[in-house]
Amino acid sequence: MRRHLFSHETIIYIIVWALLFVAPILMEAYQVHSGNVASFAWTGILRAWLMFLPFVIVFVLHNRLLAPMLIYKRRRIAYAAWVLGLIVLFMFYQCSHRPDDGPHRHGPPNEVAEGRRPPLPHDDGPRPHDMHRVQRPPQMHEGHDEPPLFLGQHDIISGILLVLMLGMNLGVKLYVRQRMQELEMAERERRTLQQQLEYLKYQINPHFLMNTLNNIHALIDIDPAEAQQMIVDLSHLLRFVLYEGAKPLVPLSREVQFVRDYITLMRQRLSDCVTITLNAPGDDGVPAASPLVPPMVFITFVENAFKHGVSYQHPSFVEINIRLDGQNVVFDCVNSRRPEGEDSHGGMGLQNVRQRLDLLFPGRYTLDIADTASDYRVHLVFPTENQD
Repeated sequence: MRRHLFSHETIIYIIVWALLFVAPILMEAYQVHSGNVASFAWTGILRAWLMFLPFVIVFVLHNRLLAPMLIYKRRRIAYAAWVLGLIVLFMFYQCSHRPDDGPHRHGPPNEVAEGRRPPLPHDDGPRPHDMHRVQRPPQMHEGHDEPPLFLGQHDIISGILLVLMLGMNLGVKLYVRQRMQELEMAERERRTLQQQLEYLKYQINPHFLMNTLNNIHALIDIDPAEAQQMIVDLSHLLRFVLYEGAKPLVPLSREVQFVRDYITLMRQRLSDCVTITLNAPGDDGVPAASPLVPPMVFITFVENAFKHGVSYQHPSFVEINIRLDGQNVVFDCVNSRRPEGEDSHGGMGLQNVRQRLDLLFPGRYTLDIADTASDYRVHLVFPTENQD
């Protein structure tokens, strides 16, 4: 991730500098194409490239050494001192290598500028009325004889361009650092969520196993043969928990089959006064589309339905409906209430499944639980993932 962002930053710099170095060639080509010049003037192009060279050197030093000092090490005073020194050296170089303003002019000073009248033909000497004129000292010619300014217009423009270039470099590096921090934070959040999901999943598995073992224990003294068959059926369920439960997603058909196996296991210890109904995709014999769903997402509600809704002395029921509605899975579970009063739903299993749904489908699922005097209803809707 870090290398990916740095490569993007390098590509940005390469593109910008390539455009700057190509610009003189394009301008010269335009001049040739428009007929202003007869052929390419490579001397002018090389002169323009030499003017860019100090900017390139300063940019490389700032990008590789100074900008990281400010952005990553937070050494503001040292950065300001080094940048100020770099700008001073750059301006000194610019003043020392200022381009010429024009050809040097040589020869005697203009006689008119000196205050003398050019001699006329047959003029043997100065006239009497010219003797009183004051001889003015020779004037310096502009551009050649005057001393150069310490900072000319060209130097000021170069300094402004240098400051803008350094600011652009800082802006790009700050953007890259901010983007890198955002990606690192997102990666940490993803890992945290993954760890939480694994923690919740490992809590669900022992919870399911504990309830099933309690059911088997209840049958050991009553019907040992039934208890042995339940152990065999439990091994099938544990195989799913071991191999499929560790995956982030499983086909809906496998999840439905896991619920079927659990219901089969529970039927072995229930009397005929308990009515169990399961309606799920594929019950009509037509293979249904099997999108991907999180493993063991229904089992907590099914466990609670049998634990708190089934009575051994009174008629009771558990009705489970699983269907596809577009890209969503709809799960409905309704069970009767036990008259003994031990009808409290919830506990660690339901709390874990809520947290797990919050992590898997934040803001994208619906879980409605209605607890009435006669029954307990669960309505769950969540999106699926299509198989590739």
